[in-house]
Amino acid sequence: MKKMILIVLFMSIVGIIYADFFLNNRKGDWQNPGITINTIGVTKIINLLDYPDANNTGLITADNHLAVQAAIEDRELYGITIIEFPAGEYWFNAPIDISNSNIVLSGEGSTNTILKWNQISDNCINVSGIPGSDLNQDGGPFNEDAEPIYNVGIENMTLDFALEGTPSGYTGNIINLYFAKDCWIRGIESIKPVRHHILLRYCENITVSGSYFHGAWDVGPNGFGYGVQVMLYTRKCLIENNIFSGLRHAMTLNDGANNNVFSYNYSRNVNCSPEYLYV
Repeated sequence: MKKMILIVLFMSIVGIIYADFFLNNRKGDWQNPGITINTIGVTKIINLLDYPDANNTGLITADNHLAVQAAIEDRELYGITIIEFPAGEYWFNAPIDISNSNIVLSGEGSTNTILKWNQISDNCINVSGIPGSDLNQDGGPFNEDAEPIYNVGIENMTLDFALEGTPSGYTGNIINLYFAKDCWIRGIESIKPVRHHILLRYCENITVSGSYFHGAWDVGPNGFGYGVQVMLYTRKCLIENNIFSGLRHAMTLNDGANNNVFSYNYSRNVNCSPEYLYV
């Protein structure tokens, strides 16, 4: 009996010691999350109001998306192009689609530069790379032949899904990043999306900081009303110093997201249904 007790005790001690031992190649890399670029070479600055379709007077029928797409077409091919949004209220009736690297959308502060979308069922802003098709062997978000989009920034502005009426059948997010790397979102206020404020899929080294995300058209079940959703093998992203209010979930990770860092965020006025909380 004593021998059996000693054997069990020995095995328990070995199990405890072994539980603290983890091979280095199996450990996650938590160092240097977020964007990895230290200096950004700005080679061109574009004032959006230089384009005929641009309007910052609050005209709800304005075609500001045409002005933004024209500015993107006029980007500098080598180096960063900043598209400046002077103070004002810009209305959009279509998404902003960014499929080229090295583009920054920059306002004059979230209280001064306000972008509003009305009557669209898609995302407000799409930042999209090319997925590719080959199998990735290193566990990262990109396939071997993928062409991720790089160095895209959205900063210093308010983004508002200001739909009139009820968004029946709408499923869009405010910002959708897909196959993106070394991109950032900072100093924005994001207001009332249908689905999520920010959706990261197959991304790497994204920084979301210093922003305020509040409200959603739908905060019920079935995956609606989130602040920042990090999913589908997205890794090495930094979500910090943000405020979330009136959402079902402020921050979520799922579907293989790994090595992401969330720090110094504040969530208030959580909006969860009683059946979800089992109360």
